[in-house]
Amino acid sequence: PPLVERIRSGWLLRCKSPHTREAYTRDIGRWFQFLAGKGMDVFEVNSDHVTAYMRVCEQEIDPRTGRPISPPTIGRRVAVVSSFYKHAKRRRAIHDNPCEELDRPEVDPDHSETVGMTGDEAQRLIAAAEHRVSEVTLRRSKVAAERDAAMVVIMLCTGGRVSEVTGALIEDLGYDRGHRVLFVKRKGGKRQALPLGVAARVVARYVAEGVPVGVEGKSGAPLRPATFTPL
Repeated sequence: PPLVERIRSGWLLRCKSPHTREAYTRDIGRWFQFLAGKGMDVFEVNSDHVTAYMRVCEQEIDPRTGRPISPPTIGRRVAVVSSFYKHAKRRRAIHDNPCEELDRPEVDPDHSETVGMTGDEAQRLIAAAEHRVSEVTLRRSKVAAERDAAMVVIMLCTGGRVSEVTGALIEDLGYDRGHRVLFVKRKGGKRQALPLGVAARVVARYVAEGVPVGVEGKSGAPLRPATFTPL
């Protein structure tokens, strides 16, 4: 419906980050699909409908783990739905936000179900990246391999997100109190310096190779996730 799409478009425009807009689009799309399956109008729902949606989400299996999706994921989805209706309320499309008095999933802020790499796994990943650098001969391929190795080591050493590291520019390399750092844009648009530590050596090697025209990562061009070569 035109009103729903107008509210949705305005709500998404409030997201400064394209990654946030993409994630919100997916999550609100799931909610709209749920309502369509129940024959419900987007602006004629109450907290019972959102609770029913949560129960459905609890039965969903995460294809990556083979287990039901986690409470933090369900909490995020409900938060997105609430954000949409909060915007709709500001635009006077509805009187009440159906998520306002909802019992949301309890989430432990100190717990994460994401399994980190072991030291051995990290060493093997670095070794795979370094092996590619040593085996390529073409200039263009060499620079791309150096770039991949640099990004792998940066993320392992700094804990930076893929989107943060691959979205950085050559100009974002700098120094802070004598330490080599990479300035990245974090959630909310905040700019922060990531100390490179031992990753500085690999980054310096990549920069020393020179970035020829046409290779992503060139001055002024971000390194996008799609440019990663599988290791």
